Amino acid sequence: EKIRKTQERIKEIEGQTALTKGLRNTLLTHKGTELIDACKKVLTLVGWKVTQSEEDKHELLLENEDEKVAIARIIWTEDNAERSHLGQLSISQTRYWCDKAVEPKCLLIVAKITGDEAEDPSETTDEEVVDYAGKKNICLLSTLQLLAIYRDVSLKDGDADEARSEILESKGWLDGYKIEPGDEV
Repeated sequence: EKIRKTQERIKEIEGQTALTKGLRNTLLTHKGTELIDACKKVLTLVGWKVTQSEEDKHELLLENEDEKVAIARIIWTEDNAERSHLGQLSISQTRYWCDKAVEPKCLLIVAKITGDEAEDPSETTDEEVVDYAGKKNICLLSTLQLLAIYRDVSLKDGDADEARSEILESKGWLDGYKIEPGDEV
């Protein structure tokens, strides 16, 4: 019985390890559908019901029992987030508000991929873009931060509700959730 339980635990850990490695690689180096799917996994982990937009595959509707609604837009770039990315998100925010009479929180998830690896876009993003995000109730977060959220919630017994709440309250770049060189993921 003890051996069987240990074998089950080993299989569980191996599965978690494979999922974590796959998610890490996708969030840090991929673009397109693979990146969007990885972002959906992390957003689901923190407690959102995630629905991908039919009209724009880059946009996700995020809902939770607390009735706070958010719209996430996922972009990948070799440079930085641009005004046009925020403009598209702002249009979706306004459209949702017109249809539902509720202003959703907005998230711009940025994958800055240069060469074969991700970079932290928060240090090089144009200040004008960050200021606009702050004024329009938009949380900017990188795929590196999404990976850190996954690490904290899934692997370090972090609180998913707390992570979701921090995202919902953030304007401009999300504070914290850093991955430093040498951190285990």
